[in-house]
Amino acid sequence: MSIAVELDQVTCRDADQALNGVSVAVPAGKLTIVTGSGRNLFMRVATGLSAPEFGTVRLGGRVLTGLNASARARVRRERAGMMLEPELLTAATVRDNILLPLRLAGRPAGSGLLAETAAFTGVADLLARPAHDLTGEQRRRVALARALITDPAAVFAFDPTSGLPEDDARKLTALLRAVVTRRAGTVVAATRDPHLAGSGDRLVVVHGGQTVEEIGPENVARAVRRMSTREG
Repeated sequence: MSIAVELDQVTCRDADQALNGVSVAVPAGKLTIVTGSGRNLFMRVATGLSAPEFGTVRLGGRVLTGLNASARARVRRERAGMMLEPELLTAATVRDNILLPLRLAGRPAGSGLLAETAAFTGVADLLARPAHDLTGEQRRRVALARALITDPAAVFAFDPTSGLPEDDARKLTALLRAVVTRRAGTVVAATRDPHLAGSGDRLVVVHGGQTVEEIGPENVARAVRRMSTREG
């Protein structure tokens, strides 16, 4: 089994979250759900946004541990697709938002790649519109297109359905699922949404700095509901 992301005995703390000796191997070609009180710190460490105090982090086969912030950012640009809707450039067009990671990496932006990515994410007819002129669900689709454009080792979706109406959240969940089933991609999604969790292949619960893993849609959805109740 190919591994897209790996945390090995990782310890990391911030103001209100912690990882205490956490070891998780995220398989390639799967939708892995991360939930629990430490989910956001897990995502930050896995993508190199935060550096662990101890342990080893690998992203797309590259070791992040020991690299400075600039070096981690370079690996992240090469290996991680970051689905962060709040980071869209609201005054820029959808086209420019999607192509931004390629331009930052100095890579050519072919029209065929843009067209295919925009069509897959359902934003082909929005390319000339500024991001501030989109609905919440459309902005999430643009954020996903931007994450996919570099063909990353894994897409990291930070609370991708949070705040969306139920119907829009389900459409976006289906699209994330399609990244795996139709593109053979890897998605790591941090969420408290039981429906999104129930669509996953695997669950990683991070609570109290520890991890509990459960496999299977029925167990995943039940565990997310339990964690949501505990947290809220």
